[in-house]
Formats: sequence, structure tokens, C-alpha cells
Amino acid sequence: MPESVLPRALRRHYLIGAIVALAAVWLHRYPAGVDLPQHANILRTVVDFGDNRSGYRFFYRLDFFTPYALAYLIGIPFAAVFGPLFAMKVLLTLSALGTPLALIRWLRAAGGEPAVGLLGFLLAFGYPYQWGFLSMVVATPLSFLYMAAFDELRTEATWKRVAVASILGIVLFFCHGIVFAVTMLASGVVFLMQRGIKKMVIQGIHYLPILAVLVPWYLLHRKESNAPTDEPATAERIIRLFSALSSAQLDYRATMAGIAIAAILFAAGRPTLSMRPARVAPLAIALLGLFVLPDNLYDT
Repeated sequence: MPESVLPRALRRHYLIGAIVALAAVWLHRYPAGVDLPQHANILRTVVDFGDNRSGYRFFYRLDFFTPYALAYLIGIPFAAVFGPLFAMKVLLTLSALGTPLALIRWLRAAGGEPAVGLLGFLLAFGYPYQWGFLSMVVATPLSFLYMAAFDELRTEATWKRVAVASILGIVLFFCHGIVFAVTMLASGVVFLMQRGIKKMVIQGIHYLPILAVLVPWYLLHRKESNAPTDEPATAERIIRLFSALSSAQLDYRATMAGIAIAAILFAAGRPTLSMRPARVAPLAIALLGLFVLPDNLYDT
């Protein structure tokens, strides 16, 4: 694997994590995700959509112009040949192997510690995996790849990097709407916090193709919502922050373990807080969403 993708010092550790991740996905007949059977059924419905014996086309309408289409588009060929369960495992494999690689790339682009990216193996099997949020599982590494491309664009604004950031932004849009929104908000804040009109103009061009996709989608699919606004349950969300990697439900024991692991990593690495916008903005936005969003939005 090229040095630009995975540093030589991390290859052995990545290989160990990859073997464990592949075993977790393929040595069990059914993945642990609660919602994965529903996604598998959607794949089966799409594959058999044109078959008159199924009758699906009389009850459903296909719409691939949606922020949740990409995972299914990747899975359809595998589902058609090997079945939806096999397709689910292929998508989970892409996430399990791709999340740490994408996280390492983002850390390198942002000037962070690449070794921390190996925690991407844990992230790949965290809360979205346990609940079976298929599109979010696939979107996680894509969000890291976009942020890496965006940071590289800020470092050196070239037309090639503009194109790469635009393409990754559009691909992320078609994978998971909420991850797309949070990621774009993070990059947008960093974009506005920099200096230099010329640099901002060149970097800002990469948003135009993304908007060219987002605006028509919004005009075609906008819906009014009168959902009530509830107060956030702050105490429970602190528990969720530390237990989500270990448990799909609120778990005090997992919370204590998470805090202990964070303390060990902090004491061992003795990190220095960086105030660079590229590092602070994504974390600040994530924490803001965790503790401020009303319950009716937070649950999504």
C-alpha cells in the first residue's frame, strides 16, 4: 500500500485490525445491526422491482435522487448476483477497512497524529453499525475523505484539488443527508474563518457543483414539518458520548470504560490543544449538535 495512503509505521497495526474486522463481518452469518434486515429487504425490492411476479412496481416508486442512494447503488450488483445478505457484508467491509484509512488521511492533512486514525476500526463498529444505519456507516469514511480533500485544498488551491473536493462532496450528499450537512457545515465554518479573498474564491468554487445538486433536490423534495421542539436530555447525552462505541443503548458501564480509555490516551499522549480552525471547528460542531439539538432532531 502506498505511503501516501498508509504510513509504513502503521501498516502492521492496520493489518491486525483489518483481520479482526473482516472476521467480525464474515465469520458471523448475520451482522449485528438492528436495521440491517430492512436495508437488505430494500435491496431485494430494488433487484426484483421489474419482475412482475414480485408486484413491487405496483406498490413502490424508485427515486435515486436522494441523499441515501449511494449505499444501495453499490450493493445492488452484489445483491443481484449473491443475494442481499452478501451485499450487506460487502458494504460493511468497505466501511470497516475504509474508515481507519480515511481517518488517517484526514489526520495527516490536518496536521494531526496519524496513529489515532487506527481508532477508526472502533468507529466502524460503533453506534451506527450496532443499529444498522447502513447509509451512515458508508458515509463515515467518505466524510473523512472529503475533510482531507478540503484541508489539502486549503493548503494548496489547485483545480485538481477543487475537482476532488467537489466530487467527494457530491458523493457524500448521495450517501447520507445528515452526515453531509454536518460535514459541509464544518468545512464552511473553516472556509469563512480564513483570510485572503483570492484563496477563498478559488476554494469556494468547489461548493458550486455541490450546490448545483443540493438546490434542485431541495426544491423537488422539500416538505413542511411541524414537529415539536423538545428540550435536550443533556445528562443522557454525556453517557451516549462515551458509551456509543460499546453499546447501542445507554450504558453506564460502557461510559466508565470510555472515560477510562480517554484518560489513558490523554495521559499517554499528553496532547497539546490545537486552536487551528481545521481541527477545532469539526469537534465544536459535533459537540454543539450533541448537546444543543432538540430531541426530535437528535434522535435522527
